[in-house]
Amino acid sequence: MDWGGLIRAISERALFYAVLGAVFFGLAIGARRMGIDLATPVLPWLNLAFLACVSLIIVEGGRQIIAAVKSKRSERQYKEMEEQDALRNIASLYPEEAAVLKSLLSKQAPRRFQVHTLSTGNALLQKGVLVAVRSVGVSGDICEVHPAIYARRDQIAPQLPDKKDGAV
Repeated sequence: MDWGGLIRAISERALFYAVLGAVFFGLAIGARRMGIDLATPVLPWLNLAFLACVSLIIVEGGRQIIAAVKSKRSERQYKEMEEQDALRNIASLYPEEAAVLKSLLSKQAPRRFQVHTLSTGNALLQKGVLVAVRSVGVSGDICEVHPAIYARRDQIAPQLPDKKDGAV
C-alpha cells in the first residue's frame, strides 16, 4: 500500500473532509439538542470530532490562504522580472533591430503582426522584445510588442533610430 500517496491525497482534500465532518457532526449535535436520543457514550466523541473538524477548517483554510498569497506574490515578482528583462534587452538591439522596433511602436503599426522565421523580427522575438501570441507553423509566429515596452512606447520610440528598410 502506498501510504505516502494516501496521506498526500487526504491532505489535499483536508478542507473538504473537515467541512463535511463539521456539517455531519454539527447536525448530530443539533439533533441531540432537538430531542433525538443518541447513546450517551457517543456524545463526548461527537463534540470532540466537531471541534477537531472546526480546528482543521481553521488551520487548513489559513494554510491555503497563505499559499495563495505566496503564489500570487511569486507570479507578480516573475512578471516584474520578465518586464525588466524585456526593457533591458532593448539596449542589446542592433541598429537594424532597433529601427524595426521603432516602426512597431508607432501609432500606425498594427498591435499584432506576423514575424517570419528568417526576418529581423525573429531576433526581436528571441531577445524577448516581442512576445509570440500564436504559432503559424514553420514560417513564423503571430507576435506583439512586449506589453512592458508597448506601455512605455512614448518614452522608448524617440530614443530608437528610424527604420530604413526590411520586413518584420
